[in-house]
Amino acid sequence: MLTLHWQTTQPLFLSLPQPRRSVPPAVSEDLAFVSDVFAAFAELPAAVAEEAALLALDDAFVSDDFAASFEAAASRAEVAASDAFVVAADAEVAADCCDAAAFVSDVFAAAALVAAALFEDSAAAALFDASLAFVDAVPALEEC
Repeated sequence: MLTLHWQTTQPLFLSLPQPRRSVPPAVSEDLAFVSDVFAAFAELPAAVAEEAALLALDDAFVSDDFAASFEAAASRAEVAASDAFVVAADAEVAADCCDAAAFVSDVFAAAALVAAALFEDSAAAALFDASLAFVDAVPALEEC
């Protein structure tokens, strides 16, 4: 039997009577099993995607570990370069100190050379004076 429903607030629609069928329990269980199998197959892509996401996350952690180790190596290299710069600066300061010490040594050596030259001049003058005194003393010695 066909009934026509029409109301002012709702659209017009037809309703057909549905035959009542009873499904045997065994078929119902089979349909439930098939439905479960299809549900399992439907969940498979999600499980595969989840596994792929976990593998990608694991790869990201490994990549982060490599990045951290490379960053640590770069940091150690930077510290080594900084240490080498400090050593080079210290060597330059030491070279400057050696140059200053050599200059001071040269100044003292020059003063020592001047003193030696003056001493040599004094010694030569004393020797000359002694030889003059000897020359003056020789006639007196000859008279004796």
